[in-house]
Amino acid sequence: MALELKAKLGHPPSGYILVEMDKIEKVSAGGIIIAGLESTKYAQSAVSTGIVKEIGPECWGDSALPWVEVGDRVWFEKYQGQEYKSGDDLFRTMPYYSIRMLLRKEEF
Repeated sequence: MALELKAKLGHPPSGYILVEMDKIEKVSAGGIIIAGLESTKYAQSAVSTGIVKEIGPECWGDSALPWVEVGDRVWFEKYQGQEYKSGDDLFRTMPYYSIRMLLRKEEF
């Protein structure tokens, strides 16, 4: 269950990243509204996707260079971290090591 935020999102702590989760389309190509699609698709997937919005301080530990940047699209373990809802947007803070794949912002 996502926590509903009444104020602006805070900053992720050290070792964590903030990801804005992708929205799941609720309207078919023909314009038909599909009830319950969001929870069905979410439940059936093993991973989630989103865009990195912020990176916490000292996130990379001993690594010389950060390997994920703000604006990159990432695939991550579905149940990692904590979800937050702000308006219609869904965010998640998670440890950086939960990321399983990334697509650089220049590539999409």
